[in-house]
Amino acid sequence: MIQNLLDASRLRAGQSLKFEFEECSLDSLLLEVVEDLSFAYGDRFVVVSNAAIKSNCSRKQMQRVIENLAINAVKYGAANTPITLTLEQIGTQISLIIHNEGNPISSDAQSILFQQFRRTTSAEDQTGWGLGLFLAKSIIEAHQGTIEVESAEYKGTSFIVKLPKLAIQKS
Repeated sequence: MIQNLLDASRLRAGQSLKFEFEECSLDSLLLEVVEDLSFAYGDRFVVVSNAAIKSNCSRKQMQRVIENLAINAVKYGAANTPITLTLEQIGTQISLIIHNEGNPISSDAQSILFQQFRRTTSAEDQTGWGLGLFLAKSIIEAHQGTIEVESAEYKGTSFIVKLPKLAIQKS
């Protein structure tokens, strides 16, 4: 949480976060994060990925994004329902979708989700400072990608991360 505050302060001051880009196996990273989270949250996570997906990314920062979105799915989704993490590459684009069941996020709340220190009314009984999604968005944008949310009654909530398949640097 302290790291989140420090990073948010840097961004607010107009500084950028420091990234160490390297060849990154996103499918392996996703499996590692889910394995770690399963110790704390049980076997709710379902990973859908049928290919090795490599990119040039900051492994540490992408791990932060995946952890944040998955933990939010646990905190705000319906209890005891699966959380699906789908990773795929279509052409030159990589897509990561983290989906949970539960009450939808209203369109008003969706409009503030990625703002610093803003929380929805449904999040008021949860711990946190309203920095996780703001930082996730900043990290994804530093990777030349986008993040958005889709949420509707009877369809659940999906956070959709889209990244370009960046050229891998060869030494």
